[in-house]
Amino acid sequence: MTQTVDDSLFEVLDSGYKNVSSLEMTRVNHSSFLGDGQVIEIIDTGVESSHRAFSGSMDGVNARLSEQDIARLAAMLPHGKTGLYVSKKVPFAFDYADNDPDASPGKTLNSGHGTHVAGIAAANGTDLRGAAPNAQIIVAKVSPDDGAIADSAVLAALDDAMVLKPDIINMSLAKYAGMSSEAGSVYDGVLKALTDAGITVNACAGNDASSGTNLWGNKSVPFADDPDSGTVTEPGSFKPSLTVASVDNVGTLPYVSFGQRAISYKRPRTPFGQAKLDLRSLPEGDYRVLYAAAGDPTALERLVAEYPGDLSDAIILEDRGGMDDAGQEMTEERKITLLEGLSSRPRGSPHR
Repeated sequence: MTQTVDDSLFEVLDSGYKNVSSLEMTRVNHSSFLGDGQVIEIIDTGVESSHRAFSGSMDGVNARLSEQDIARLAAMLPHGKTGLYVSKKVPFAFDYADNDPDASPGKTLNSGHGTHVAGIAAANGTDLRGAAPNAQIIVAKVSPDDGAIADSAVLAALDDAMVLKPDIINMSLAKYAGMSSEAGSVYDGVLKALTDAGITVNACAGNDASSGTNLWGNKSVPFADDPDSGTVTEPGSFKPSLTVASVDNVGTLPYVSFGQRAISYKRPRTPFGQAKLDLRSLPEGDYRVLYAAAGDPTALERLVAEYPGDLSDAIILEDRGGMDDAGQEMTEERKITLLEGLSSRPRGSPHR
């Protein structure tokens, strides 16, 4: 096993930003483009505009939408006429789910999703940076304070976007098993009209690894009589939208070379952001790499039986996620606890 180290990468990882790994993965920290004059609309669960991620100064930034522009455009909106100008950073916000100008997130589970997405796109805080920190953010909340997202709310936000004309619309929301034809949904025609108007529509590909994801008692694998191997959700499945299904972390994160494989890993940090010991902290030398599947109790029992004795010269390689024999989820915390409980402690354990 050999380990590859890029010193310039670690300079980035040691910067003051708390989201440095995502900046390096998308390479935006290598770009001189900061989003000046650009407007990004986030159609999601709402955005906490007062969050420190959006507290940076916009002085001197070439912002396209002024308060006067919003006052003029709002009067022409089919739905969000009472939307608010919040700040130079957030020039327009409206709750299309509850039909009011308060587009802040609710108190339900996952209500912070929109703030998270907006931060990835355009955070300009002192310790959090987005891809385009100088871009403005339009907040279109489509998630009600209680209940599911309705098509009517999403379509209303898209309708208003034809007037507001953001440069980019981001929709990190989805319906499972998306169709790709015009017959699938009214969304296809709406998205085509937006893209024809020069607006880029980004839509998520979804979180389903396969058609069996989330099937009750099926360990997230497809049924034998329906062996579909992957699904893209809609509206990401429609042709007018731009959808990224996956990103390869290898080469942008620290990694170890094992045979012909490059296995990337995150540099661990404490909850307070301080760097912890990682594989780069190991003394130089030769190490065994032992595979322990999901790192569940049964897998570790097999590993110890196959490799009895001292494991201090071993690095344990485990799959990310997984379940134990009882169907309980194997979280990273649980994997670490089980490894620390071995009679002989291994030197390290990257999760692939």
